[in-house]
Amino acid sequence: MVAITVLCSLNACRSKTPWNPYLSAKEKPSDKQRKVENKQIVSGTKAYKELMKKNKKEIKDTNNLFFSKKQQYKRTTKIKKRKRKKRNETWML
Repeated sequence: MVAITVLCSLNACRSKTPWNPYLSAKEKPSDKQRKVENKQIVSGTKAYKELMKKNKKEIKDTNNLFFSKKQQYKRTTKIKKRKRKKRNETWML
């Protein structure tokens, strides 16, 4: 009985170091956050590339459709220069 009380008193008197859950964690919260952000970045870049491919295809199809047609409204797009009439004026002094 005396030995148990001595052991308990020795254990109670020793200084305890503060326990830091951040240092003792196997995976740090910042590492978890970084992994989540990297997954979001990868999925975002993949979606962006797919969207760019889709947009390029739509633009290409639109251009091909436009240029495959015959030229329309030829008269309205053609710029005509105005010609001034030459006057035969004789100056008398």
